[in-house]
Amino acid sequence: IQRGKDAAFHVAFEKIDERKRNIFLGEAQKNKEVASLGKYSPELMEVPLILKMLRVLSDLDKLDGLTSRGEIYLAYFKHILESDSHENKIKSSEKFFDRLEKVAFQLIEDGFSQRIDDIETGYSKERLKKEGDDTLIRDEVIPPELEKILQQTPGRWQFRHPSFQEYFAARSLAKNKDWKKIITLKCRDERWEEMLKFFSGMVLADDVFDIFMNQGALFLAGNSVCEAKELSEERRLLIAQLLKYQCRESFPQFSRCRLIKVEDVVAANESSTLLILLKSLLKRENRDGRILYSVIELLLGVKKINWSDLVDRQEFDSLKEVKELEEFLGEVSNSEVVKLSKVERWGEMVTIPEGKFIYQDEKDEEDHVFLKEFSIMKFPVTNALYKEFDPNHILRFPKYSYLDDHPVIGINFYEALVCSLWLGRRLPIEKEWEKSARGVDGRDYPWGEAMGYQNDYANTCDFVIGRTSSVTEFEQGISPFGCFDMAGNVWEWCVQLYSTGHVTQRVARGGSWLNYMVHSKCTYRNTFDPDERYPASGFRCVSLPLTLVDDTEDDD
Repeated sequence: IQRGKDAAFHVAFEKIDERKRNIFLGEAQKNKEVASLGKYSPELMEVPLILKMLRVLSDLDKLDGLTSRGEIYLAYFKHILESDSHENKIKSSEKFFDRLEKVAFQLIEDGFSQRIDDIETGYSKERLKKEGDDTLIRDEVIPPELEKILQQTPGRWQFRHPSFQEYFAARSLAKNKDWKKIITLKCRDERWEEMLKFFSGMVLADDVFDIFMNQGALFLAGNSVCEAKELSEERRLLIAQLLKYQCRESFPQFSRCRLIKVEDVVAANESSTLLILLKSLLKRENRDGRILYSVIELLLGVKKINWSDLVDRQEFDSLKEVKELEEFLGEVSNSEVVKLSKVERWGEMVTIPEGKFIYQDEKDEEDHVFLKEFSIMKFPVTNALYKEFDPNHILRFPKYSYLDDHPVIGINFYEALVCSLWLGRRLPIEKEWEKSARGVDGRDYPWGEAMGYQNDYANTCDFVIGRTSSVTEFEQGISPFGCFDMAGNVWEWCVQLYSTGHVTQRVARGGSWLNYMVHSKCTYRNTFDPDERYPASGFRCVSLPLTLVDDTEDDD
């Protein structure tokens, strides 16, 4: 800051830690139902205004027995508007509820979500006016009864918290006879998501969740189960199965889904119903790449095929016999479905010839590994190519990778494996990846030796680029067989055969923009949780079928 110059300050609210929160909540912090709801809607335990709601209800002995956010909000708003229980007060509160519901829903219908809109957070007071009705505004002022629900400036107003708008809008939608048509159209619109979480506990749960699942809104369904206490057990099992392989750090609320067994889901649901749903979830318009691994697992479970066994052996020929997968696996060559120019450009393959090579530090010739000829992608999978696979994909870390020719990042092992199959390929085993990176002579880096920290060979954090780079940028770092970015840019998932029952992590190779050059050596092995969406993890694919040959049988 210089004297006489303008100054700028960056301000952020300190996050409430658990100790301070528990002190404020008092007895309310002992409520297990509330703590459980907080996993699905974190703001319940993080936003001071909402924490105050919980404390007020707890002090009034009205919190116990409330099992959903919808019930908590209803109890709080009734307390505000009906505090003296007088009959006239109750009738007045009904009028407030009715008008707030209609206004809140109309705003969301018109595209005004207080949670999403961060440019103008207030609405014109004209929206509160209704001919012959001064319920929400009197002489250009909001009634004092609503001061804890709405806030105002001379010309504008807004809800005191976005969830207030969403709650009242959900109540309005629940009274709409066309709600099934509406949520079918809107359940994958982020402006409607939080409102629909409230809504799911206000109508017949099974009907709502069937629509969510059929439209591919599985994360909305998963985050709404705590609101829908009447949801059938078979649907709970099904939703848990479909959300089984999510990142435990990003979605801790779904971590227990790992305990779900495919055979239990199959036993609890009609096979014909499951097949219709699963085929629908594979369609492009409903597709969500985050759940496809569990979709295929369940589909094969209905067919009595062990998905984990196929992955362990990397033998996927049997998938061609599953008719429900025909359309999904055939998309990549269908010009009416995908842009073949992008698939061909970014899916280009190079040939790795048959023969032995030095694997890891095994310099003795008798320890060299023999591989049959195979092909590997010239580039790691780019944003453009991944978008052809999952047209609904939202970039995980757009700050670090957003251009078409940059590698897609934040892709976990399960997503990478399914995308590989969609491309008619698979993930490489470590030996295939290493031979593609270093050739046959045992070099440290794809281009040879390190040669100091020189530019133009690889994108690692030594050079402070601070993000991914185009997969075509580092021509000097090309491997002996013509592969780009085998060192740096993104870590690339690899497969270990027959490892599912023995290891909990998966191997990644090649280093990244977020790591030092030493980590991009051809022999360096890193591991991540298979569900982890790391901002520097990507992948590339190799040709089917498996190419590894036991070198003890090939001594000649």
